[in-house]
Amino acid sequence: SGPTRLVHMAFSVARERSMEPVVIYIDHCEKIFCGGKKSKSADKENANRFKKDLQTYKKDALQQDHRVIIIGNSRTPWLGDNKDLKTFFDKFIYMPFPDYASRLMLWKSMVSEQLQNQDQLSPNEVLSGLDFSTLSHISDGYSAGSLYRAVRAVMTPRRVQSLGTRPLSENEFIAALSRQTVISKGDNQSFRDFTSKITDLGVRMGIPDEDGKKKKKKGGKKKKGKK
Repeated sequence: SGPTRLVHMAFSVARERSMEPVVIYIDHCEKIFCGGKKSKSADKENANRFKKDLQTYKKDALQQDHRVIIIGNSRTPWLGDNKDLKTFFDKFIYMPFPDYASRLMLWKSMVSEQLQNQDQLSPNEVLSGLDFSTLSHISDGYSAGSLYRAVRAVMTPRRVQSLGTRPLSENEFIAALSRQTVISKGDNQSFRDFTSKITDLGVRMGIPDEDGKKKKKKGGKKKKGKK
């Protein structure tokens, strides 16, 4: 079938010693590892049809000495099935959005980077003319990648060459930032909740579940003894 053929080709290439090290990257992995959830799309368009072959080839086609890593990525991991995800992936890494201090550092370093190819003004002259504190506050909820794309959109080679006659303003970055994707507080909380569940962090910390009861690790049943 189509899914089996594609998975077979990917793992065949990955196993070639001449190709190592190899990264098999699975984007939107929650669409593949969605458990028994029904997809609204037709079967031929359902990414879940790759799951069985991926599980089989990961288990049987790769050995310990193969230098192959499988990385999955998801923007909405809570839509996947935790059991399927835990079965397939060995580790889970949550990359949170940068906090205020990190955004402040990112804005300064990214703007400085774009100033390397001009000799009209020193980086310090340009940086001192911008209110990075304001930019850091209003960029709450944006990823580092979004900040980088906003800086690149503003600081084109032509714009950088005109800094001597037209200084940069915060409004230029704000306008560019408004065209980037921002995460809502609700989604941010969903990421944290998913991380707590998938890593069993909530169990270890004794965080109450939806019913208000503390989560506990399941232990063996105590045998009843006669007095």
